[in-house]
Amino acid sequence: MRISSRFVAAGALSFAALAGACRPAPTPRDSALPDEDATTVAVADVAPTVRSTVRATARPTQPPTQPAPTVVADAPIVVGNPTGPGSRQPSFGQGRDGRLYLAWVEPDPEGDDAVRVSAWDGAAWEPARTAHRGERIVSHWTGAPSVAALEDGTVAVTWLDVARGGGHGSDVLVAVSGDGGRSWGPPKRPHPPAGHAENGFGSLMAGPTGFTLLWLDGARGVGALRATDVRANGSVGETDTLDSLVCECCSVSASALSDEDAVVVFRDRSIDEVRDVAAVVRDADGWARPDLVSATGWTVAACPVNGPAVDGEGARAVAAWFTGPTDVGAQVSAAFSQDGGRSFGPAIDLGAYRPSGQVDAVLLEDGSAWVSALELGDLVVRRVSEADGVDLAPVALVDGVSLAAGRPRLARWGDTGVVAWAESGRDGGVRLGAWPLR
Repeated sequence: MRISSRFVAAGALSFAALAGACRPAPTPRDSALPDEDATTVAVADVAPTVRSTVRATARPTQPPTQPAPTVVADAPIVVGNPTGPGSRQPSFGQGRDGRLYLAWVEPDPEGDDAVRVSAWDGAAWEPARTAHRGERIVSHWTGAPSVAALEDGTVAVTWLDVARGGGHGSDVLVAVSGDGGRSWGPPKRPHPPAGHAENGFGSLMAGPTGFTLLWLDGARGVGALRATDVRANGSVGETDTLDSLVCECCSVSASALSDEDAVVVFRDRSIDEVRDVAAVVRDADGWARPDLVSATGWTVAACPVNGPAVDGEGARAVAAWFTGPTDVGAQVSAAFSQDGGRSFGPAIDLGAYRPSGQVDAVLLEDGSAWVSALELGDLVVRRVSEADGVDLAPVALVDGVSLAAGRPRLARWGDTGVVAWAESGRDGGVRLGAWPLR
């Protein structure tokens, strides 16, 4: 059953607007950073507008001129917000220290940009800390930072800088803090200077004593998936090539399953331009060979700019992805693994109405999962399970989400679901909303 009666056009995003080259573009900087010594943000201090029930009536066909995004859930929870005006490109990271981390980019008072990090313990956000300031931080919506934390509170964050020398090149940088973000070591680059090559889509995982950094390397003119270790002291190890030909404009998603095991999903690419989603796993013996999550056969001679997502724990994992227009239309799908990502079950169509993708996924303790995706410009979160399929009634919905300032992100902390998105413009910034697990 399609749900077109629930969601009528409101700021739709077309696939054509997403396909194409992913070039870093500067963003105007017109806002100031809050004081790093500001009081911790409590959950009741700042909140998005919320409503108490999932909307059951049809949406208006003409959206307001400036729609106010609204979190719609059965019982929305008020959460604080550590970000400031003009913030963008949000990204969550689950810390091994039991906290939920948020990283983003924010304008600096002196005209530069800053990579900022905060952590939430379920009651309050810590004061935001600045990991890096600079005029070369990539401001494109695809260039979100990634953050991870060890059990002792050591934090790592990765981001993109525009490469020196002109052109569209970009460097992946990573920095580590051993004191919870109060001070940071110098940024390190895990690859040679980019020059005109586009490196991007860094993704971090935390292990028992250090981190794993993954990124897409465009030095050869095509994308390759690379991985390296980042030690707690900030030093970077040797580079592993996990796949030498991938879709270079689609983000990478990674999940640590245990101290040694991990799964990474990415959009693969064949010489015939088939761009199916693949997974590669790591265990005590190292990285395995990549394998397809699902053979959809989607063929497109352009950059979809639409990466997959994965989340897991132990032997269980869930992957979610977008497939562009085919004979059956565009789809958002999910599949489950019971063997640590080595194989996935059949793809489950989430019944998304005219989706544009930009998915995220969170595995729940009962084996089901939340999957978020953009549908007609709204962020829709649905619950899906291998046994029962998809529940078409949304778990949560955010009205009128734009990609201009960053992809929407999904996370869980304990029994609470959290979404982050960003609004552009003079009054824009990162927004947060939450709801209880049910």
